[in-house]
Amino acid sequence: MTFSLSLNRIRGLFGPDIQFFFVILIIALLPLSIKLCNIPIILLTLSWLFEGGFYDKWENIKRHPIALACLLFFIINLFGLTYSEDLKTGFSILERRALFLVFPLVIGSNNFFSPSRARSLFYVFSVTLSLYCLICYINAVFNSGVLYPNYNPDQFYYSFPFSRREYTQVIGGIHPGYLSMYLLLAVSFLISEIFNPSRTVQIKIIHLVLLSFISFNLIILSSKIHLAILPVILILTVFYYTRRLKNGIFFLVIRFIITILLAVLVINDGQMQYRLKNEINKSFQDKYEQWDTAFEVFKSNPVIGVGTGDNKVEMNKIYIQKNYLDNYHKNAHNQFLDTLVRFGIVGASILIYIYAKSFVLAFNKKSLMYFNFCLIVIFGSLTETILETYKGFVFFTLFILLFPTIKPLKSL
Repeated sequence: MTFSLSLNRIRGLFGPDIQFFFVILIIALLPLSIKLCNIPIILLTLSWLFEGGFYDKWENIKRHPIALACLLFFIINLFGLTYSEDLKTGFSILERRALFLVFPLVIGSNNFFSPSRARSLFYVFSVTLSLYCLICYINAVFNSGVLYPNYNPDQFYYSFPFSRREYTQVIGGIHPGYLSMYLLLAVSFLISEIFNPSRTVQIKIIHLVLLSFISFNLIILSSKIHLAILPVILILTVFYYTRRLKNGIFFLVIRFIITILLAVLVINDGQMQYRLKNEINKSFQDKYEQWDTAFEVFKSNPVIGVGTGDNKVEMNKIYIQKNYLDNYHKNAHNQFLDTLVRFGIVGASILIYIYAKSFVLAFNKKSLMYFNFCLIVIFGSLTETILETYKGFVFFTLFILLFPTIKPLKSL
């Protein structure tokens, strides 16, 4: 009896509080280091296992449609190994996508994301991103000797400290597109807090400073698709929070003016001018070749695809056949097409369900942040295979499972 009580007390130490702490650590370390991020993920999994209560946890998972869909998608990834020839690549992909097993079980079975805790999590996320960007900015200033580059588009090189390829390589390194997705979600949260009536003027000013700095970094990163989403999120979010205020129109006009100013900064940014002048046609051509190739592979294996690890092998054959040699060994650069190639209509249907159901839940919960997150990952999935890299994958799986567990709250 005494031993049983002691065991229950020990298990209590590994309950929701410590698991929430590990989630906070994952969020904080995500932009910095993959290896460091793995530590709290492992500890989160172990604490969930040691806590016990698996019957009640499974009952909670059954009420979480996104968690069930993610588990099914993991099974599809596992099944895809059985008809893959390139098992080495297949197991590498499966290792990264094991979080489609871990996160649905751990997050989908828990109710530790109260509105106050969710707000704390997003605060950590936003502040950590701001600190990371500040380190990147200080490093770029130190190496360039200027506070902001006035690039001549005709003399721009990606070796410059403020270029999108060098800017994020300070700590761990992260693809500019994925960092841009993180920053857009932080933008949505910070705007919601600026319009939170319980926040003091001083706190709102701090939020406005963070919002401006994050928007500034989005311009430096020069990710075309995400800069296109930024004004949409700004205007949509401000309209949502000001539509019932007496001075709502005033705030909307102010935000519209700020959006125009951001657009002017983007247009006059030398790096963006260089990309639009020298890369836009090549970018469209590359995307056409990659998508055309992926669709050709899909047509030959429409139901279950080519398997977890064979997408590049099969795409390389088409690249050679169609003389798309500049894109040899590249993936589809579109998450939907990549899923069609690997797992056919079966796998793509599950992925589309995850996106569509998330939109429905966002509407039902009246959560604008949830809706904005869906927009961010949808648009990100159009030009990137966000489930291919660890930092895109963790961001996607963590938040798409987290949002449905947060109790409805207007400011989120």
